[in-house]
Amino acid sequence: LRTSLPLLAAHHSPRIATLFPMAIKTIPEDFVVDEQLEPAWLATVTAAFAPYAVYRLDKRRMTTPDACEAVANALHLAPSMVRAAGLKDRQAVTRQHLTLGPLPPHHTPPRYVQGDCWKIHRLGFREHPINASAIAANRFQLVLRRFTPRNLVEMDAAVDRIRVGSVLRFTNYFGSQRFGSARHREGFAAYHLCKGNFKE
Repeated sequence: LRTSLPLLAAHHSPRIATLFPMAIKTIPEDFVVDEQLEPAWLATVTAAFAPYAVYRLDKRRMTTPDACEAVANALHLAPSMVRAAGLKDRQAVTRQHLTLGPLPPHHTPPRYVQGDCWKIHRLGFREHPINASAIAANRFQLVLRRFTPRNLVEMDAAVDRIRVGSVLRFTNYFGSQRFGSARHREGFAAYHLCKGNFKE
C-alpha cells in the first residue's frame, strides 16, 4: 500500500482525511527507499582504478549527511571527499550511492566497510564524482499500519477518485523538500510565497 494515494486524495475531499487513521514510519523498515542510477552513468563505472571510488550505501535511521560524515571518519577522509547523489530519509531503511575522492594515485579504498547504522560496498571507480544527475528514480516500499477492513474499502474508493485511465494522478505535497533545498542552502520557496514575495 502506498501512503501518497489516499493521503493526497484527501486534498480533493476533506472527509477522506478522517477515514484513514493510518500510521506511517512506525519503524524504519516501514519506509524503504532504493535509489536507481541512470544506466548511462553506471556505464562509466569501471573496475580499473580512477580518481573516484563508487560505493553503494545502505543505512538505517540515519540522515544522508550523517552517514557521509560517518564514512569519512571511518576511512580517515576529509568530509568533502564523500559525496552523495541525493538526500534520503532518516526514519527509513535506504539504499543510495556515494563517491569517495579524489583519491591519491593507486590508493585503493576498502571494498566493504560497516558502521553502527550503515554499510558501504564498493562498485568500482570513475573519473568524476557523483551528483544528482546520476539518479534515474527512487523506488519506495511503504508499510501502512492501523488499518481496518472498512478502511481498505474506503481507500479503494478514494483511489478511484484520482484515477485517469490506468494512471493515478495526484499532487505530491509531502515533505519540505518540495519547497526548496536544504542541501544547497538556497532557502525555501514556500516561505516567500506565504509572505507574498512572489518574485523571490
